Amino acid sequence: MNGWGYQHMGGGAWALMIFMMIVFWVVVVIGIVAFMRRSGSSTLPLGPTGPTTASGTPEQILRARFARGEIDDSEFRIRMAALKDDT
Repeated sequence: MNGWGYQHMGGGAWALMIFMMIVFWVVVVIGIVAFMRRSGSSTLPLGPTGPTTASGTPEQILRARFARGEIDDSEFRIRMAALKDDT
């Protein structure tokens, strides 16, 4: 069994084997990434996370946005005043 029968393979067959191995690993990696995204895991920081669901009173939501840095101090004060005027 000298070489297990691979001694008669030409260069094209070896190139095809290498290409198919690369395709295999690309498919495996894409499958893992797709599974992680679907499962909602936060271990892979890929792409935008999107808006979070808002819960709580409008004041709590506004305070949370200010704490996360989504709005600055002046916008926070203007919006908080608008909320207090409506109530």
